[in-house]
Amino acid sequence: MSDNQLPIDDRQRKSTLIFFRIVLVMSIIGSSSNFFGYMFLGIQLPTFQSLYESGSMAPAIELASEAFGFDKNLLTASYESMLNVPRSFYLLSSFLYAMSLAGCIMMMCLRKNGFHYYTIAQLLIIIITVLFLGKEYVGIGNIMMTLLFVVYYYTSLRRLGLFSPKQEEDGINPQDNNENGQE
Repeated sequence: MSDNQLPIDDRQRKSTLIFFRIVLVMSIIGSSSNFFGYMFLGIQLPTFQSLYESGSMAPAIELASEAFGFDKNLLTASYESMLNVPRSFYLLSSFLYAMSLAGCIMMMCLRKNGFHYYTIAQLLIIIITVLFLGKEYVGIGNIMMTLLFVVYYYTSLRRLGLFSPKQEEDGINPQDNNENGQE
């Protein structure tokens, strides 16, 4: 009877692993784009502030307003809002997104520590956004998506055997190596 159940479990494990990696790719794309975006803003913020104060940004705001149909006053207010955020927020956010990205890559390699890196980074991103910008900048959707991904990653890793008592120190399920005849 156990011989008949093993292929079913193996198929479920493979399908879980495939979908898990697809979702991880989405997290990798999101974390890496946010890392580069926040790093760019953190590095270039003084330049953007001096351009805005000198009036050099007025033609660009006017052009964007006409080209995309944005309200010029709303666009100007958004730009000013971005410039008033402390530079440390952008740099700290980029670091946390890099930590989240590292966690995703580690989870892709089925390392349990990757889940912890990812979870801590995502929770700290929410916390620093509240601390620097205020709670009105963190929507319930952001919190729900973060929780959804964390719960999904935990349940998937548990299904894959990384949170079971039989796991190895490196986070790889011992069954994988024995079944495939590797190492």
